[in-house]
Amino acid sequence: MISAKVEWLVGSDKALAEVGTKATQKNILKRTLTKPAESLRDYWKSLAPRLTGHYSESITVGTNAKLTRRQKGSAYKAGALGVVELHIGTADPAGVQEEFGNAHQVANPSARPAWDAKKGEILTGIGTGLWVEIKKAADRAARKRAKV
Repeated sequence: MISAKVEWLVGSDKALAEVGTKATQKNILKRTLTKPAESLRDYWKSLAPRLTGHYSESITVGTNAKLTRRQKGSAYKAGALGVVELHIGTADPAGVQEEFGNAHQVANPSARPAWDAKKGEILTGIGTGLWVEIKKAADRAARKRAKV
């Protein structure tokens, strides 16, 4: 599992708080994370080995879809705290064997090289995307207030 902690988005929490409800805030964060995550997923798929195609086609991006029970519990607890988790991974159990290897098979990693190649682009995309989404939400809220 690869994790990244972004702490350089100073002021974004205050801007999010001004936008609206917690649901709106979570939706902004999900939209912000989804585009870069899909970019990583597509690049990972291009690096994944293509013996049958099952492994590369099983690489998904999602919040709770196709997660293990432990991952769903973690995502639920994080959601209750106002945190948004987005998972990028494979739903194929053989994908773990392909990525890390085992006693009978040499590791053939594709996730880590994809992350290493795209991490700068992804973190920059999150930063710029968040402010774009906050601006859009603020404009929508202003239009709603103007109607009333």
